Amino acid sequence: MNKTEFLNELRYRLRRLPAQEINSAMNYYEEYLNDAVHAQNEAGAIAALGSPAAVAAKLIGEYAVSDAEVVKEKPKKTNSFWIVLLAVFASPIAFPLVAAVFAVAISLFAAVFAVGSSFIIFSAAGIVSMIAGVWVISVDVAVGLFYLGTGMLMLAAGLTMTALIYKLAKALFVRLQKSLGNMLIKKGRQTA
Repeated sequence: MNKTEFLNELRYRLRRLPAQEINSAMNYYEEYLNDAVHAQNEAGAIAALGSPAAVAAKLIGEYAVSDAEVVKEKPKKTNSFWIVLLAVFASPIAFPLVAAVFAVAISLFAAVFAVGSSFIIFSAAGIVSMIAGVWVISVDVAVGLFYLGTGMLMLAAGLTMTALIYKLAKALFVRLQKSLGNMLIKKGRQTA
């Protein structure tokens, strides 16, 4: 293969690149081969370069990497602009939405607390009923036993439901804590 054939095949294999890149590569290799011909024979210089396909693959790969680096840098500049613009336009919707989610979470915890408190009061009422049953048993055995049994039943139900509400509240709190933590970690990774 002579210099002209090498350069023609190289130009053909570089056809996917922009014209400026092709001309730059062709000028470089033509100058290289002209200098090499003066120092040694033409066939030796072409053999040292390798095949036109290998040279073209190397050039296309270098262009793709340099083009990818340029593409990676561009979104960072425009990305922050669009985020700020989106934040400005979304704030009338986002702030009330965040406030609503926060209010729902607070009301959920308030409801769980209220239900738990009512079961604690139910247990306390059971203790009071048992005390009344012991006091009334001296007057009327049947009524005293009824109060005592009702008190024990109320105490058992109240304590059971209080334990269940405690577990439910703990599970809700842990789940909310994990969800918020995951959201903050994801947000931190995205900004990094």
